[in-house]
Amino acid sequence: MLRETDSDQSLILQMAIKLADFGHFFLPWEQHKEWCARLEKEFFAQGDEESRREMNISPLMDKRSPGVSHAPNQVSFTETFVLPLARKMTDVFPSCAGL
Repeated sequence: MLRETDSDQSLILQMAIKLADFGHFFLPWEQHKEWCARLEKEFFAQGDEESRREMNISPLMDKRSPGVSHAPNQVSFTETFVLPLARKMTDVFPSCAGL
């Protein structure tokens, strides 16, 4: 049940923004692949900057390793983050289930 507190409203808005950030997972395959390539480029640039600063390179940001477009990474991310968040949102807002 949805409660009407500021904290709950803030959490729901945060979840909606994050789910929108994952929107490319729900696009046709070719468009999704384009977004993954953009994301991977951004991640690898961050990894390069971390390396330049002699920091530990964050997961999926080391261009010497498989990135976000690597199929097993896609499956894991989808199962761990995207689908559970989408399910929770449709639990709270059942009318969103068909989107």
